Amino acid sequence: MVRTADGTGVGVAYDLGRPTSAVRYLLRNLTALVLEANHDEVLLRTSGYPPVVQRRIAGSGGHLSNRAAAELLVELHHPGLAVVVLAHLSQRCNSADDARAAVAPALRRAGFRGELHVAAQDAPLAPIDVVDAGDGAAAVAL
Repeated sequence: MVRTADGTGVGVAYDLGRPTSAVRYLLRNLTALVLEANHDEVLLRTSGYPPVVQRRIAGSGGHLSNRAAAELLVELHHPGLAVVVLAHLSQRCNSADDARAAVAPALRRAGFRGELHVAAQDAPLAPIDVVDAGDGAAAVAL
């Protein structure tokens, strides 16, 4: 997590497995958040990965599913959250459309008014201007 002098906070969280209380604490009140939405739970179960690999990916030392990412984002939502980037998507067990379909409605129900982006594994996103969704006072480019 990085916070600028004007209070703009940007957090990046991958390989969480499960969001602990400490993770939730560190990711609160951010202006922008890059969060893993690694896999769709059904696609993981039907991926052809051996059961031991599936358990590792879905376990507490693995990765957040789209559903778990959506739940965490709803919990972390506040009026100043301006940008969410879904990242670290599995090429085998997820797609940008699946991740967006799981997260966007949950954020919308929570009142999210910012921008939702989905990062590809093999190409960078264009620069993203981060402006506080609450009062417009903060600005930084990702």
